[in-house]
Amino acid sequence: MGQFPAGTLLFAGTYYVNTKVVIEVYESEDQGASWYYVATPVGGGNVNGGGGLWEPAFEIANNGELVMFWSDESDPCCSQKIAQIMTTDLFNWPTQTNTVASQYHADRPGMATVSKLPNGLYFMSYEICGPAGCTVYSRTSSDGWNFGTPSDLGTRVATTTGQYFEHAPVNVWAPPANMPQGVILLIGQVMLESNNSVSVGNGDTMFESDITPSGFTSWQPYNSPVQVPVARDYNCPNYSSALLPSQNGLSVLELASDFNNVGVCETYSAIDAIYF
Repeated sequence: MGQFPAGTLLFAGTYYVNTKVVIEVYESEDQGASWYYVATPVGGGNVNGGGGLWEPAFEIANNGELVMFWSDESDPCCSQKIAQIMTTDLFNWPTQTNTVASQYHADRPGMATVSKLPNGLYFMSYEICGPAGCTVYSRTSSDGWNFGTPSDLGTRVATTTGQYFEHAPVNVWAPPANMPQGVILLIGQVMLESNNSVSVGNGDTMFESDITPSGFTSWQPYNSPVQVPVARDYNCPNYSSALLPSQNGLSVLELASDFNNVGVCETYSAIDAIYF
Protein backbone atom coordinates (compact mmCIF):
# COMPACT_ATOMS: atom_id res chain seq x y z
CA MET A 1 0.00 0.00 0.00
CA GLY A 2 1.59 3.22 -1.15
CA GLN A 3 5.26 3.24 -0.16
CA PHE A 4 4.79 0.59 2.53
CA PRO A 5 5.84 -2.99 1.73
CA ALA A 6 3.81 -6.11 2.38
CA GLY A 7 4.19 -7.20 5.98
CA THR A 8 4.14 -3.68 7.42
CA LEU A 9 2.54 -3.62 10.88
CA LEU A 10 0.10 -0.86 11.79
CA PHE A 11 -0.78 0.44 15.24
CA ALA A 12 -3.43 3.02 16.08
CA GLY A 13 -4.46 4.53 19.40
CA THR A 14 -6.07 7.52 21.06
CA TYR A 15 -3.79 10.43 21.91
CA TYR A 16 -4.24 13.76 23.64
CA VAL A 17 -2.71 16.61 21.64
CA ASN A 18 -2.97 19.77 23.73
CA THR A 19 -6.72 19.85 24.53
CA LYS A 20 -7.79 17.76 21.55
CA VAL A 21 -8.43 14.04 21.27
CA VAL A 22 -7.05 12.41 18.11
CA ILE A 23 -6.33 8.95 16.71
CA GLU A 24 -2.77 8.52 15.43
CA VAL A 25 -1.42 5.74 13.20
CA TYR A 26 2.12 4.32 13.44
CA GLU A 27 3.91 1.74 11.27
CA SER A 28 6.67 -0.80 11.74
CA GLU A 29 8.64 -2.53 8.99
CA ASP A 30 10.82 -4.62 11.34
CA GLN A 31 8.15 -6.78 13.01
CA GLY A 32 7.45 -4.30 15.78
CA ALA A 33 11.02 -3.56 16.93
CA SER A 34 10.63 0.13 16.00
CA TRP A 35 7.66 2.34 15.21
CA TYR A 36 7.22 5.55 13.21
CA TYR A 37 4.38 8.07 13.06
CA VAL A 38 2.39 8.02 9.81
CA ALA A 39 -0.81 10.06 10.12
CA THR A 40 -3.66 11.42 12.23
CA PRO A 41 -6.77 10.21 10.37
CA VAL A 42 -9.32 11.75 12.78
CA GLY A 43 -9.34 14.40 15.48
CA GLY A 44 -11.46 17.06 17.06
CA GLY A 45 -12.62 15.54 20.32
CA ASN A 46 -11.98 17.67 23.39
CA VAL A 47 -10.31 16.35 26.56
CA ASN A 48 -12.51 18.67 28.61
CA GLY A 49 -15.74 17.01 27.59
CA GLY A 50 -16.25 17.52 23.86
CA GLY A 51 -16.18 13.84 23.01
CA GLY A 52 -13.66 11.06 22.76
CA LEU A 53 -12.33 9.04 19.82
CA TRP A 54 -11.68 5.44 20.83
CA GLU A 55 -11.01 1.84 19.83
CA PRO A 56 -9.58 2.05 16.27
CA ALA A 57 -9.56 -1.16 14.22
CA PHE A 58 -8.35 -1.91 10.68
CA GLU A 59 -9.37 -4.06 7.72
CA ILE A 60 -8.61 -4.06 3.99
CA ALA A 61 -11.60 -3.60 1.69
CA ASN A 62 -12.11 -5.42 -1.61
CA ASN A 63 -10.76 -2.43 -3.57
CA GLY A 64 -7.43 -2.75 -1.72
CA GLU A 65 -7.90 0.36 0.40
CA LEU A 66 -7.31 0.34 4.15
CA VAL A 67 -10.38 1.06 6.30
CA MET A 68 -10.19 2.21 9.91
CA PHE A 69 -13.21 1.99 12.22
CA TRP A 70 -13.47 3.82 15.53
CA SER A 71 -15.91 4.75 18.29
CA ASP A 72 -16.78 8.44 18.11
CA GLU A 73 -18.26 10.61 20.90
CA SER A 74 -17.59 13.93 19.14
CA ASP A 75 -20.71 14.06 16.92
CA PRO A 76 -23.75 15.80 18.50
CA CYS A 77 -25.98 13.29 16.70
CA CYS A 78 -25.22 10.54 19.15
CA SER A 79 -23.91 9.71 22.58
CA GLN A 80 -21.48 7.53 20.60
CA LYS A 81 -21.36 6.12 17.08
CA ILE A 82 -19.09 3.87 15.03
CA ALA A 83 -17.50 5.66 12.08
CA GLN A 84 -15.14 4.58 9.30
CA ILE A 85 -12.52 6.22 7.11
CA MET A 86 -10.53 5.00 4.08
CA THR A 87 -7.01 5.51 2.69
CA THR A 88 -4.96 4.36 -0.32
CA ASP A 89 -1.53 5.37 1.01
CA LEU A 90 -1.83 5.70 4.86
CA PHE A 91 -1.02 9.42 4.65
CA ASN A 92 -4.30 10.76 3.23
CA TRP A 93 -7.71 9.72 4.57
CA PRO A 94 -10.28 11.56 2.41
CA THR A 95 -13.37 9.33 2.64
CA GLN A 96 -15.35 9.09 5.88
CA THR A 97 -18.85 7.92 6.79
CA ASN A 98 -20.91 6.50 9.65
CA THR A 99 -21.05 2.75 10.19
CA VAL A 100 -23.50 2.45 13.11
CA ALA A 101 -25.26 5.60 14.32
CA SER A 102 -28.51 5.03 16.19
CA GLN A 103 -31.55 7.28 15.90
CA TYR A 104 -31.75 7.11 19.71
CA HIS A 105 -29.20 9.46 21.21
CA ALA A 106 -28.54 7.34 24.30
CA ASP A 107 -27.40 4.29 22.31
CA ARG A 108 -23.65 3.81 22.26
CA PRO A 109 -22.36 1.45 19.55
CA GLY A 110 -18.61 0.83 19.77
CA MET A 111 -15.64 -1.58 19.85
CA ALA A 112 -15.97 -2.80 16.26
CA THR A 113 -13.76 -5.58 14.89
CA VAL A 114 -13.99 -6.90 11.33
CA SER A 115 -12.91 -10.21 9.78
CA LYS A 116 -12.84 -10.98 6.06
CA LEU A 117 -14.32 -14.43 5.37
CA PRO A 118 -13.39 -16.74 2.47
CA ASN A 119 -16.97 -16.57 1.11
CA GLY A 120 -16.38 -12.88 0.33
CA LEU A 121 -18.27 -11.41 3.27
CA TYR A 122 -16.83 -9.10 5.90
CA PHE A 123 -18.15 -9.88 9.39
CA MET A 124 -18.31 -7.07 11.95
CA SER A 125 -19.07 -7.46 15.66
CA TYR A 126 -19.60 -4.57 18.09
CA GLU A 127 -21.31 -3.68 21.34
CA ILE A 128 -24.27 -1.35 21.79
CA CYS A 129 -24.16 0.23 25.22
CA GLY A 130 -26.60 2.64 26.83
CA PRO A 131 -30.15 1.23 27.13
CA ALA A 132 -29.04 -1.92 25.25
CA GLY A 133 -26.65 -2.81 28.08
CA CYS A 134 -23.56 -3.26 25.85
CA THR A 135 -25.12 -6.26 24.10
CA VAL A 136 -23.07 -7.67 21.23
CA TYR A 137 -24.41 -7.18 17.70
CA SER A 138 -23.14 -7.95 14.20
CA ARG A 139 -23.53 -7.01 10.56
CA THR A 140 -21.90 -8.00 7.27
CA SER A 141 -20.59 -6.33 4.13
CA SER A 142 -19.84 -7.68 0.66
CA ASP A 143 -17.04 -5.18 -0.04
CA GLY A 144 -15.60 -4.14 3.33
CA TRP A 145 -16.94 -0.60 3.12
CA ASN A 146 -20.73 -0.73 2.82
CA PHE A 147 -22.14 -2.27 6.00
CA GLY A 148 -25.76 -1.23 5.52
CA THR A 149 -27.90 1.60 6.87
CA PRO A 150 -26.12 3.18 9.87
CA SER A 151 -29.38 3.62 11.80
CA ASP A 152 -30.02 -0.14 11.61
CA LEU A 153 -28.48 -1.54 14.79
CA GLY A 154 -27.75 -4.93 13.22
CA THR A 155 -28.36 -8.46 14.49
CA ARG A 156 -27.85 -9.55 18.07
CA VAL A 157 -25.28 -12.35 18.35
CA ALA A 158 -26.91 -15.27 20.20
CA THR A 159 -26.78 -19.05 20.28
CA THR A 160 -29.73 -21.26 19.37
CA THR A 161 -30.71 -21.35 23.07
CA GLY A 162 -30.53 -17.57 23.41
CA GLN A 163 -27.18 -17.19 25.16
CA TYR A 164 -25.49 -13.88 24.33
CA PHE A 165 -22.55 -11.65 25.24
CA GLU A 166 -22.33 -8.19 26.71
CA HIS A 167 -19.26 -5.89 26.51
CA ALA A 168 -15.99 -5.79 24.59
CA PRO A 169 -16.56 -8.32 21.76
CA VAL A 170 -13.75 -9.60 19.56
CA ASN A 171 -14.15 -11.81 16.49
CA VAL A 172 -11.62 -13.59 14.29
CA TRP A 173 -11.68 -15.94 11.31
CA ALA A 174 -10.05 -19.34 11.85
CA PRO A 175 -8.66 -21.02 8.69
CA PRO A 176 -10.11 -24.19 7.24
CA ALA A 177 -9.42 -27.38 9.13
CA ASN A 178 -12.39 -29.74 9.29
CA MET A 179 -14.70 -27.06 7.88
CA PRO A 180 -14.23 -26.19 4.17
CA GLN A 181 -14.20 -22.40 4.71
CA GLY A 182 -13.19 -22.23 8.35
CA VAL A 183 -15.16 -20.75 11.23
CA ILE A 184 -15.82 -17.45 12.97
CA LEU A 185 -14.80 -17.29 16.62
CA LEU A 186 -16.33 -14.60 18.83
CA ILE A 187 -15.82 -13.78 22.49
CA GLY A 188 -17.26 -11.16 24.84
CA GLN A 189 -16.69 -10.10 28.41
CA VAL A 190 -19.88 -11.34 30.09
CA MET A 191 -22.08 -14.23 28.95
CA LEU A 192 -25.80 -14.30 29.75
CA GLU A 193 -28.70 -16.69 29.26
CA SER A 194 -31.89 -15.95 27.33
CA ASN A 195 -33.57 -14.82 30.58
CA ASN A 196 -30.76 -12.23 31.06
CA SER A 197 -29.20 -14.08 34.02
CA VAL A 198 -25.43 -14.59 34.15
CA SER A 199 -24.59 -17.93 32.52
CA VAL A 200 -22.80 -20.76 34.31
CA GLY A 201 -20.40 -20.59 31.36
CA ASN A 202 -19.60 -16.93 31.98
CA GLY A 203 -15.88 -16.22 31.66
CA ASP A 204 -14.95 -19.53 30.04
CA THR A 205 -16.94 -19.57 26.80
CA MET A 206 -16.54 -18.38 23.24
CA PHE A 207 -18.99 -18.69 20.34
CA GLU A 208 -18.28 -20.44 17.05
CA SER A 209 -20.08 -20.32 13.72
CA ASP A 210 -19.27 -22.38 10.61
CA ILE A 211 -18.81 -20.43 7.40
CA THR A 212 -21.00 -21.40 4.44
CA PRO A 213 -20.72 -20.33 0.77
CA SER A 214 -23.29 -17.58 1.31
CA GLY A 215 -22.97 -16.73 5.01
CA PHE A 216 -22.50 -18.63 8.26
CA THR A 217 -24.42 -21.01 10.51
CA SER A 218 -25.96 -20.52 13.95
CA TRP A 219 -23.70 -19.73 16.90
CA GLN A 220 -22.61 -22.51 19.25
CA PRO A 221 -20.85 -22.14 22.64
CA TYR A 222 -17.44 -23.74 23.25
CA ASN A 223 -14.93 -23.63 26.08
CA SER A 224 -12.48 -20.77 25.75
CA PRO A 225 -8.77 -21.43 26.43
CA VAL A 226 -8.46 -18.95 29.34
CA GLN A 227 -10.90 -19.28 32.24
CA VAL A 228 -12.01 -16.04 33.95
CA PRO A 229 -14.64 -17.27 36.43
CA VAL A 230 -15.55 -13.83 37.81
CA ALA A 231 -15.92 -12.02 34.47
CA ARG A 232 -18.09 -8.95 34.99
CA ASP A 233 -18.68 -5.40 33.79
CA TYR A 234 -15.35 -3.97 34.92
CA ASN A 235 -12.21 -2.87 33.09
CA CYS A 236 -10.07 -5.94 33.76
CA PRO A 237 -11.66 -9.41 34.00
CA ASN A 238 -12.08 -10.87 30.49
CA TYR A 239 -12.12 -7.37 29.00
CA SER A 240 -11.51 -7.27 25.23
CA SER A 241 -9.84 -10.68 25.12
CA ALA A 242 -7.73 -11.44 22.04
CA LEU A 243 -8.03 -14.58 19.88
CA LEU A 244 -5.37 -15.88 17.46
CA PRO A 245 -6.12 -19.11 15.55
CA SER A 246 -3.30 -21.42 14.50
CA GLN A 247 -2.39 -21.55 10.81
CA ASN A 248 -3.91 -25.02 10.45
CA GLY A 249 -7.18 -23.91 12.07
CA LEU A 250 -7.12 -26.63 14.72
CA SER A 251 -6.39 -24.52 17.81
CA VAL A 252 -6.68 -20.98 19.11
CA LEU A 253 -4.53 -18.86 21.42
CA GLU A 254 -6.40 -16.56 23.80
CA LEU A 255 -5.04 -13.60 25.75
CA ALA A 256 -7.36 -12.55 28.59
CA SER A 257 -6.93 -10.40 31.66
CA ASP A 258 -7.99 -10.94 35.27
CA PHE A 259 -7.08 -9.79 38.76
CA ASN A 260 -4.41 -11.87 40.48
CA ASN A 261 -4.55 -12.82 44.17
CA VAL A 262 -3.29 -9.39 45.25
CA GLY A 263 -5.72 -7.44 43.08
CA VAL A 264 -3.38 -6.54 40.20
CA CYS A 265 -4.74 -6.88 36.66
CA GLU A 266 -2.60 -9.31 34.65
CA THR A 267 -2.82 -10.89 31.19
CA TYR A 268 -2.95 -14.68 30.89
CA SER A 269 -2.61 -16.90 27.82
CA ALA A 270 -3.62 -20.43 26.89
CA ILE A 271 -4.11 -22.56 23.77
CA ASP A 272 -6.97 -24.96 23.21
CA ALA A 273 -8.46 -26.93 20.34
CA ILE A 274 -11.13 -25.47 18.10
CA TYR A 275 -14.00 -27.95 18.32
CA PHE A 276 -16.20 -28.95 15.38
